[in-house]
Amino acid sequence: MPRLSKSVGSLIRSFALHCATGLLAVFAHYAIMWLLLQQGLSPVIASGTGFFFGAIVRFLFSHFAVFTPEKALPTTLAKFSAALAMQLCANTLLLSILVAASAPIWWAQVFVTIFMTFINYGVYRFWVFK
Repeated sequence: MPRLSKSVGSLIRSFALHCATGLLAVFAHYAIMWLLLQQGLSPVIASGTGFFFGAIVRFLFSHFAVFTPEKALPTTLAKFSAALAMQLCANTLLLSILVAASAPIWWAQVFVTIFMTFINYGVYRFWVFK
């Protein structure tokens, strides 16, 4: 069986760590979303608010544990904020489409989260923390 090159192994390890720490970000997102849904807020607003809290968790883990930033913290934070704005738009758009198509809210949110995991990793690895 051929061995993986160091770069491929590093990429797999980094993506696995991204996913593992992402679970904490998702937990923050979904916990806030659930609390807001219990208060009667709309699913899209509840998800967007939860997304914001999850993003804080995501940045901290991404910056200090997953990636090796090549730029100073303010530069990385500015890029992360721009990426986050695009991610929030994508999350909101995709969730809105699925909810309008009568998809159950939690199944729709899980689908959007999984889909965005792959997009986010590429954006973080090749732009935000580069």
